Amino acid sequence: MFLDNIKSPETARKYKKLLEKFLRSIPDQVYEKKSKKSDVKSIVKYFVDLAKKNPDLAADIIATYIKEEKKLVESGLLSSGTLENHIKPIKVLLDANRIAIHWKSLHRLYPRKQSTTDDRAYTKSELQKMLEIARDITDKVIITVFSSGGFRLEAWNYFTWKDIKLFKNQDNSYKGGALLVYGKDEESYWTHITPEACKYVELYREKWKSDIGIYPKDDQPLLKAVKYPTIHRLNSTGVKKRIEKIVKSIGMRQKLPEGKKRYEVPLDHGFRKYFNTMKKIKLSRQITIKLEKFLAGKKSA
Repeated sequence: MFLDNIKSPETARKYKKLLEKFLRSIPDQVYEKKSKKSDVKSIVKYFVDLAKKNPDLAADIIATYIKEEKKLVESGLLSSGTLENHIKPIKVLLDANRIAIHWKSLHRLYPRKQSTTDDRAYTKSELQKMLEIARDITDKVIITVFSSGGFRLEAWNYFTWKDIKLFKNQDNSYKGGALLVYGKDEESYWTHITPEACKYVELYREKWKSDIGIYPKDDQPLLKAVKYPTIHRLNSTGVKKRIEKIVKSIGMRQKLPEGKKRYEVPLDHGFRKYFNTMKKIKLSRQITIKLEKFLAGKKSA
């Protein structure tokens, strides 16, 4: 019931992990006849059965969990928004099983939302430094596709060659590209990648042929890991490790100063922030151009 209420496979993966964290935080003595070696499905059933019999006790358990998470927010180890995301899987589980909990009273326990954050996007010059220092074509693909596509890190777990379309001008230069995020999933969507990203994708495709002997097939992963003799996907964990190595090499991921909990630029989310910043600038320019044309038309009239 829990899984049937989640459309996105990536969201399902995250929610399962977060739900397990919550369920394993509940002391064993709360349940009747619970084995310490119980698997996740069994623990879910124990909690659902308990919540059906005693919704107030279930609400108290959730309230205790929120208070513990709130301590992490107050210490700067967790954001208020992340805390809310940690509670969402619990609500999905209970709603899916038609268990009524007074969520309004639980929401009052949440810390006040942080209006500002200290982190920022990568700058254009920082991305350029990454490209300059990256010797591997795989890294260049990651940097350009990630920063121009604006998707989340987990999307690297889904990309195949049929998900990417490259477009050329009449002079054979790249016009840009389209990338399908999350493949066949209901939550999938198309995003744009820059001509520069297209160029590196094509160079990577040629290197693939040089390494394997044939061009990649449509259903094969967009990026392949180099440590295996056969074709294995370079997944989000591998991508993140590569990013961290590059970012450190340009002097951006040094040891945090004493008392500081977060880096100025989020390692992977900094690319998405860059994408959103560029999108806002582009939209602002489009509005300005349209407004100038409108005012010019009124003046001539």
